[in-house]
Amino acid sequence: MSLVKYRPTRYVEPFRNLFNLEDDIERLFGPSRGDVARVAWNPALDLQEEKDTYVVKAELPGLEKDHVSITMDADVLTLKGEKKQDKAAEDNNVYRNERYYGAFQRSIRFASEVKADKITAEFKNGVLTITLPKSEAVKPKEIPVTVA
Repeated sequence: MSLVKYRPTRYVEPFRNLFNLEDDIERLFGPSRGDVARVAWNPALDLQEEKDTYVVKAELPGLEKDHVSITMDADVLTLKGEKKQDKAAEDNNVYRNERYYGAFQRSIRFASEVKADKITAEFKNGVLTITLPKSEAVKPKEIPVTVA
C-alpha cells in the first residue's frame, strides 16, 4: 500500500466562526447598529496648511449653518453641532437606518498661533470651510542671501 497525501477538496479555515462571534454576541446583548447610528457620529475633517493660513473642511451633510457652532479658545478650534433625525422616520417602522444622528464635537489643536479675529467660515453644499490666518510671528520669513 502506498501513502497518498490528503488534499481536501475545500479549504476550511479552523477559526472562521470565531471572527463572527463578536458580531453574534453584540446582536444578542448589545445595541443594534441602528441605535448606534442615532447616538454617535463625528463628521470627517480635512486639515490643510497653506503658506499664510490653515484650512479646515468638515463634511456636514443634512445640516444647516444654524446647527453648527465654531469656537476658538487659545490654540484649539472646536466644532459643535447636532444632526437630528427626521420626525417621519421616528413615527414609522424603520427597516434600515444607516445614517448617523446626534450631537458631535470635534476639536483641533494648532501648533502655532492664528489670528482669531480674522477667522472666516463658509458653508456650501454640506461642507463647512474654515480659514484660519496664521499670525505674523508664525509665518515663515525668507532671508535673502548676499554674496560677499
